[in-house]
Amino acid sequence: MGQIDTDFEKQEERIKKILGKHGFHKSLKTLEVYFDYLENNIDNPCIVTGIEDFQWEEFYVFGPGDKEEYEELKKHDHLTLTNL
Repeated sequence: MGQIDTDFEKQEERIKKILGKHGFHKSLKTLEVYFDYLENNIDNPCIVTGIEDFQWEEFYVFGPGDKEEYEELKKHDHLTLTNL
């Protein structure tokens, strides 16, 4: 399994190359271009990893959220880095 690339500038440059003339801004077109790239360059099944918690998790991971409630939510239809 590969290592997570934490060099964000390097990641950004790699994504800019993929998006080409469409630029590095959020739009439906850039989403379509990136999706097409991933669809054509990733063999399935694949292991997906992440380097940040999902927004909904921050209340539980960094805030006052209840750990037991967090564990229950992860079991029932809430995506996390550990259950993708």
